[in-house]
Amino acid sequence: MTTEKETPVATITRIRESKSSAVRTNRKSLFLLVCALLFLAVGVVRGQEPINTTCPVTTDEELGDEAVTVTYQGQIIGLCCKRCRAKFLAAPTKYLANIPQFKKPAAEDEDHHGGGGKASEDHDHSDHGEEGGFIQSIGKFHPIIVHFPIALMIIAALLEALALVKGKKAYGQALRPMLIIGALSSVVAVLLGFAVATGSDQAGELVTVFERHRIAGTTTAVLAVLALFLAEKWRATSNAKLIRFYRAALFSSAVATGIAGHLGGTLIYGLNYFS
Repeated sequence: MTTEKETPVATITRIRESKSSAVRTNRKSLFLLVCALLFLAVGVVRGQEPINTTCPVTTDEELGDEAVTVTYQGQIIGLCCKRCRAKFLAAPTKYLANIPQFKKPAAEDEDHHGGGGKASEDHDHSDHGEEGGFIQSIGKFHPIIVHFPIALMIIAALLEALALVKGKKAYGQALRPMLIIGALSSVVAVLLGFAVATGSDQAGELVTVFERHRIAGTTTAVLAVLALFLAEKWRATSNAKLIRFYRAALFSSAVATGIAGHLGGTLIYGLNYFS
């Protein structure tokens, strides 16, 4: 009985098909992971409901479909329109008394601090702020993780620009791991950003900066994940149309990353840091 030997061509074909199957499996796993992270991020964003039901500026106005929100002292506050939002941002403490969650009964306040505005001797303030402490503790990793997408997405965009100008595929191959890590870390950074925001106490103009920083950061993550998806799809299908959308998403993500980073720095160092 003789055994047929596999020809070299058949061997090469079998190895290629095996590698192709493994690549498809890895891409599918990566796609499912990205979808799961995005689903979690959307869930966090959608979970940020305002604590109030009526506008604190126009107190007799219920929050409707056109309602907008701001974040103040870690709380999501709803306002009936953009005009009321601007008034609230200009002087938030003026309208806090119109929000039940920020009200303190006079008797409770006197009892709490001994009636004279001073804390009683046997009153311990050490337990203040423990509510939500676990989430805020996780959020403290936001400044660490956020450096990954800032560096990687911008470098990936620069390499793609070099690949586009010089026509060298080596640049595109080098940026692939950067794009993967940058996109995934951007989603993690956004989730940690929402976690640390639960203890935010921004006031005045910094409230607007904080809102813009959150929007820019979320936009960065969405564009980064979109760029990763389009890049992997393009590599799998060699569809020339996909590379245009991929580059648009990648370059837009790099710009959004720079904006989010600048706004984040403004929250830390202040509005007049460069003046």
